[in-house]
Amino acid sequence: MPRRHLTESLVPLRKCWTGTTGRTTMGKKGRIRESSTALAIQLAKKAHILRCPRSHGDSSKSVNMIGFARDSMQCPVCGNPDIRDYDRNCAGCDAHVGYPNVRTAERPEERAALELRLAEAQAAAATSGCSDTLSRFQAAVRGSKAVLCRSIQQVLELLSSDNVLWVSFYGQVDAGIRRPETTLIERERLIADDLLFPHYRKEIRFAALSLDGEGVRFYGKCSVVLSEARIQSRSTVFEKNSVDFCKEHNFVLSPGYRATWEEKDKLAAAKYYKNLRSNSENHEFSRILLRNESSAPDFIEVHIYGPIHRLAIDTIVIEGPLDSVDEVLLIEIERKASEIGVEVIRRQPVRGILR
Repeated sequence: MPRRHLTESLVPLRKCWTGTTGRTTMGKKGRIRESSTALAIQLAKKAHILRCPRSHGDSSKSVNMIGFARDSMQCPVCGNPDIRDYDRNCAGCDAHVGYPNVRTAERPEERAALELRLAEAQAAAATSGCSDTLSRFQAAVRGSKAVLCRSIQQVLELLSSDNVLWVSFYGQVDAGIRRPETTLIERERLIADDLLFPHYRKEIRFAALSLDGEGVRFYGKCSVVLSEARIQSRSTVFEKNSVDFCKEHNFVLSPGYRATWEEKDKLAAAKYYKNLRSNSENHEFSRILLRNESSAPDFIEVHIYGPIHRLAIDTIVIEGPLDSVDEVLLIEIERKASEIGVEVIRRQPVRGILR
């Protein structure tokens, strides 16, 4: 394939990726002038996302919204060639074909774009003398957990029975137990979720990556740390609060801002490398990965496909003072948690220390 086609095909990916860094410049002939161009082309070749232009009559490939050709998935059991982005099971034989959010994060264009962002982070860290810090940060994030926050009453309800499941916002609306609000944020949520999870938005539960067991307190006093074994096969990670991300990007999704659970450290490094210093200590990483400012918390969002059962809980962390009603409910939470071997931890809200 001519290099001209490679560089022209690479431009959409580079523009998406460099929207954060702003380091791409164009030469007189439209070529990318950047030290990592060769690496970008090499990664793109390996991912098979750069291809020669196809004729209009070729329908064997689908093209996604940023112009990359993508192979259609085939059912490994019956050979059905029409496995769609939202399918969890084959329409032909009902075989499990993978969780849709995970398959999306595994796409070659997603992984290649993430590798480009990671290469930029590593190059910047080397220039600033932070390579060791970045490596330590990635190692720490590989051990991070998915944490979601709920009210004490909601956590007690989940712990109360093996028959209780946490369902999504859309599941609650469909079941008639919740009314959506007529607010702008609710409408923005509909658009963002349809972009990220087309035709399967009601299957997704949201959490945040955490190093110290504390979640985003805006959503509740109880931080519920989820068992990695129970959620890793069905979970992916995303750059930040997905509604905020979509608004900031004019509701246009670019590749490289989501990752599989196994590659969560790469996304964290690509996002937070500018926050690291050569003398950053390991105990500082928790505050970098999740900042709990009340006005604008910042975190890496976890997308979990399917319901949450009490057996998926690893630990419950409660920070800060409680009123008399919550104190009574907490006693019951501790009793129910002990029945299934879940530890309940109370501590003062001191951030920045790995516990």
